[in-house]
Amino acid sequence: MGAPAVLAATTFASAIMQGAATDAQLSAQKKSLEHERQQLLEQRNFLNEARDEEIDLFRRETRELLGLQTVGFAKAGVELSGSAINVFNQTQQDALEEEERIFAQYNRARTINELKEQGVSAGINSVKYQKQLVPYTTLLSGATGAVTGYYTGQKLIK
Repeated sequence: MGAPAVLAATTFASAIMQGAATDAQLSAQKKSLEHERQQLLEQRNFLNEARDEEIDLFRRETRELLGLQTVGFAKAGVELSGSAINVFNQTQQDALEEEERIFAQYNRARTINELKEQGVSAGINSVKYQKQLVPYTTLLSGATGAVTGYYTGQKLIK
């Protein structure tokens, strides 16, 4: 085997090794992105559970407060009319506004989580596409490198 063939074989082998390294790097990147996507899903589930627990607790406390107000008015002999009803209604209105604030806060967090998940999914798709191209680019790089190496070896001999 002469110098041209050795150069061609070396260049081709180098391209194959580079293709294998690229494939391994893309596999690691894909695995990392899939792990991140799983973490985001778990975070979203946690957010939903936390929101449900916070709303449930808030509603229980609001019912207790409204019950205490009603009992307090009854013990004081105040009929539920006029200012007593205004206090009761304001408490209910405050409770509804707080619920809306809680839902809005969790909706913002969920939206951010979903946007991150979309970005991760796009990254995974990009890596999948790149991995599909690795065999073709490796073959092309190896073939052109081998041809170039062979002709360079031919020139060195002359």
